[in-house]
Amino acid sequence: METFAIVLIFCVIVFMLCSLFSNKIVRYVLALSGSLFIVLQAASIYFTQTFIGYQFYVHCNLNATKGFSLYFIFHIFAAVALLFALCFAFIKWSNTKQNGSIRFFSVVCILLSVFAVCSNKKFIRDSRTLSSIFSNEVQSFQKTLNQNNMSDYTLARHIVCKNQTPKNIIVLSLESYEKAFIEDKNFELLTPNLRRLKSVWNYINLNQNIGSSWTSGSIYTYLTGFPAFFGVHGNSIFQTSYHTEIASVSQILKQSGHNTFFLIGNAEHSGLQDMLTTLSIDSIIDDRSFHNLYPESNYGLRDKDLFEIAKSLIIEQTKADLPFAIFISTTDTHAPNGIYDQRMETVLNRAFYKNDLEFMIAAVDFIVGDFVDFLQRNNILNTSTLFIFPDHLKMGNPAMFKNNERGLFLLSNTGNDLLKISPEKPLYQIDLPKLILNGAGIQHNAKFLTDYIGNDINYLENHIKELTAINVNGLLRSDTTRIPQEFRK
Repeated sequence: METFAIVLIFCVIVFMLCSLFSNKIVRYVLALSGSLFIVLQAASIYFTQTFIGYQFYVHCNLNATKGFSLYFIFHIFAAVALLFALCFAFIKWSNTKQNGSIRFFSVVCILLSVFAVCSNKKFIRDSRTLSSIFSNEVQSFQKTLNQNNMSDYTLARHIVCKNQTPKNIIVLSLESYEKAFIEDKNFELLTPNLRRLKSVWNYINLNQNIGSSWTSGSIYTYLTGFPAFFGVHGNSIFQTSYHTEIASVSQILKQSGHNTFFLIGNAEHSGLQDMLTTLSIDSIIDDRSFHNLYPESNYGLRDKDLFEIAKSLIIEQTKADLPFAIFISTTDTHAPNGIYDQRMETVLNRAFYKNDLEFMIAAVDFIVGDFVDFLQRNNILNTSTLFIFPDHLKMGNPAMFKNNERGLFLLSNTGNDLLKISPEKPLYQIDLPKLILNGAGIQHNAKFLTDYIGNDINYLENHIKELTAINVNGLLRSDTTRIPQEFRK
């Protein structure tokens, strides 16, 4: 209701502004621009449950939506219809002559409405993330760290891992798979396999943090420990990047002797290919890797196929006696209604589920359960640490959760003693790199953001500009002259 009230106030402001001007061209411009602003805010609220901020900015480009636009046809038409309806209403209803008193009243209403909007903490909190797009000063990474009291941060090229026999690592990042799906009784039919694992494995509440609430942002965070703010470039900054001085899980695993693999339906989506390459992932596997050996879809490999490929890859690495780290990012439960895979009807009865999204939630649960059974049958879990967590909260209409507490979770076959989890400290996405490395028993000299901010999660919101500077200046890019001597040819 709070966000709805703010949108209504936006409408009042635009209406009053239009009514102040008798010139048709001015009113038309105000009506069109005001309507567009309101529609964009409404779209941001619907898909992200936030007002327009950095997350919305990152997604407002063709590359970010490539392959998914087909699933949003209804929403696109609805947005266009709303735009024209609002524009017509503002022009039509504000077309009245006003005397001095009415004009004064309109101005007062506008000022009061602006004050009400600016007093809303949620609007200010969501909107202030846009400040990061103006943070593009290029300077020495070490200078940036010094300015943020992180002078002892370990650069990626200085990472050292002690001699050891670390475990293999398997990370499953499940698209929009909130904890309610495996906690609430209303979804009990959908997730029998994950609920079974929850009863015997380590199950931990995980919170979403700012800067990690979309897929590419979530991936960047669980690999580096930093929220994904990159200024005006967005994810396109990785197109000119070839390395990063930010210590990441993937770079640490390189030092510990692991072969690293990242499996996803389409790595071109939202600049992931460039980002993962910059973060030193050895092999990135998506639909381009198999030349139509699997059923085609608008966005790439289906989750069913990803896990079959992962099984073959694990067997191959196990036979070669090579330590490995496999990261799998699913997509089939993507908003708004899931990406339907008819093949799953051979193992699940479609009639038992209310809609396509519920069916695909159950399908992913089945696929994950089958994958864990495979790992157990082949004794791979004895030498591997497995992590399962959602990439972010579900985008789009949240009505299906009703009164459920929304949040993420971490499910692992490793206990809290090895993960080194403090029961007093709430866990956020920025904590995942340390948990992943701790769970695999990897000893290293790297530090992460949580080592500096402790329990102060508000630090992220209050230091968006500084965090952006760290992310941007940590990258080694071909479009800058700031290249360390050891990377120069």
